[in-house]
Amino acid sequence: MHTVRFTLTQRRKLFAPVPTGDQTQEAKCRGILALTNKTGPELETLLDKPPREYTELLRREYLLCAPATPIHTEADYPAVRAALAKFCATLDRP
Repeated sequence: MHTVRFTLTQRRKLFAPVPTGDQTQEAKCRGILALTNKTGPELETLLDKPPREYTELLRREYLLCAPATPIHTEADYPAVRAALAKFCATLDRP
């Protein structure tokens, strides 16, 4: 979750592989599912004493959407590559 917090505070795109089957019952997998299915305010209620700046970010940037883009199958890879290419293009600007 430290990586997730860092990614979001840096305003980076977050992708998450969606667990399936028995994996969905594991604690860390439930966290991934929450990141792809819940809005920022919903996530805030699940966290135990999150830092104030993180809760403000969740409320401000993810009020109506989930912070992570889900990756369900290999069919999602082209969209992931396109999003990464778009992001990288912003880094090349002077």
